[in-house]
Amino acid sequence: MSLIHDPEVLILDEPTTGLDPGIRRELIEFLKNMISKGRVILMSTHIASEAELSDRVIIMHRGKIIADGDPDELKRRTVGLKTVIELDVYPSSKLDEVVKTLSTK
Repeated sequence: MSLIHDPEVLILDEPTTGLDPGIRRELIEFLKNMISKGRVILMSTHIASEAELSDRVIIMHRGKIIADGDPDELKRRTVGLKTVIELDVYPSSKLDEVVKTLSTK
C-alpha cells in the first residue's frame, strides 16, 4: 500500500526479514529499479549484501554512528579487523555446550 502513490522517499525497516530467497531477490530487484528511477530509499538492515546496494552506509552500535561512507570505502577501512561475536546464553549452565558447538564449526 505504501507504494501506491509512487513515493519519492521510501523508509524500510528490515524489509527482507522472513522472506523466502526468491521473493527476497524480487524485492531487491524492485528496490534497485526504484533507485534507478531517482527514488530515495532509507533502509535499516543487518544483512551486509543488502547494505552494499546503497551508495551510502551508516553503521550504528548501541544508538551511535560508528562508521559512515560508501560500501567500498567501509570495506577497505575494515580489512583485517577481527570479528567479534557477542553471546547471551541462558541458562548460563549451557555456556560450555555452546562454546563447544561453535568451536567445531
